[in-house]
Order: sequence, then structure tokens, then C-alpha cells
Amino acid sequence: DRNKIFGMTKGIRKVGFAAVLDLPSKSCSTNEDNSNGCSQLSLTFGKLWEISKAIEKPDTRPGILFFFPSIPGSGKSTLCNSQLRKALEDTSKRKNKSQSENNKKPRKIVLFEGDKIKGKYWQVVQRERSMQNSSIFIADKNVPPASWDAVGECCMMSNGWAVPVLPDNMALATTSISGIRNSNGELTADTNHNYPFSLLFLAVCIARVLARPP
Repeated sequence: DRNKIFGMTKGIRKVGFAAVLDLPSKSCSTNEDNSNGCSQLSLTFGKLWEISKAIEKPDTRPGILFFFPSIPGSGKSTLCNSQLRKALEDTSKRKNKSQSENNKKPRKIVLFEGDKIKGKYWQVVQRERSMQNSSIFIADKNVPPASWDAVGECCMMSNGWAVPVLPDNMALATTSISGIRNSNGELTADTNHNYPFSLLFLAVCIARVLARPP
């Protein structure tokens, strides 16, 4: 039982509390002669009270989640660089100057690169956003239609607004391709493929992906 309790407390420490105070087991004893334990418990409550007064009030402002409903090679990683983060930070500071005192706290800018996240990407994003709701999150990851529900759920659970980042109108045109060439060279004419991007945009994205180092 002692090892089980120790294991449980070890896991609880990872939650992210403002402070964790360790108490000796005797301080929790109900014996009448446990004056030292009761005294230490009283001091601990005093420390907790001081810590609670120093904790900042939660920021209830809704946050933003930028995501890219595009395809590989569209240039999202080029956009998601330090210059974009600095531009967002500068914009946030300018906006804060014109806000009320309650809204002058700067928003945190968080960049999540899909290739560097261990585990399921959107579960990690939702967990991080729930701890800093007012932040501006940039999801450096291709988001196909199958993942749009995950984006919506993440924002719903963390009080955020989802903002898609799309190419300009020149790229947003439907391209229909009739037929498919099989690996043996034969053409299957009764197969159609529809893409929500122009043929030029598709060609540029394909060229970028093929030019990547292996």
C-alpha cells in the first residue's frame, strides 16, 4: 500500500500545481499527543494561504488557434518561423495598450511543430491549450478535413477561436482530373479526382515536396 500511494503521488506531481509541499506522515495522525505534527500542519496551511494570495487570477480571455487546412509543400513551415511569432507578439502588445486594465496582460505565443510532438498531436495541443486558454497557438501541421473535428473540439474545450490559414484566391480553385494511370501503364478513364486548389498551386506544392532531401 505504501508503494502504491507513493506511485500515485509521483504521478500527481506532474499535473502542474502552483506549489507542492511535502508533509511527514505523523502530521496527519489523529493521536492526541501529536502536538508537533499539528503544529507543522498549521504552518503548512499558513504557507498555502500565502502561496494562494500570490497566484495570478486566471486569464479568461478566449485564445486563438491558427491551423493550416492545406497540403504538403504549401509553405506553412516557412510562415511558422520566428518572424511570425515576433509579429504576433508586437501586435498583441499594441492591442493591449488600448485595452482595459484587466486585458493588458500579454498573450503567450506558442508554436507547435507537428514533426516534433510526441504522441497524438491534437491531444497534446488540447492539453497545452487548456492550461493557457488565452494564448495564441500556431499549429505547424497539415490539417486535412478528417482532422477538422479535432480542431473544433480542441477550441471548444479550451475557450478558443479556430482561424484557418489559406492561400490567396489564385490558389483556391477546383481542379478536376479525369482518369488515373495505373502502375502498369494502363489508363482507367472512369475515375475522377477533385482538388480544392488550382493546378498551378498543386504543381508548385508537388515540386517543393519532390525537392526535399530524403
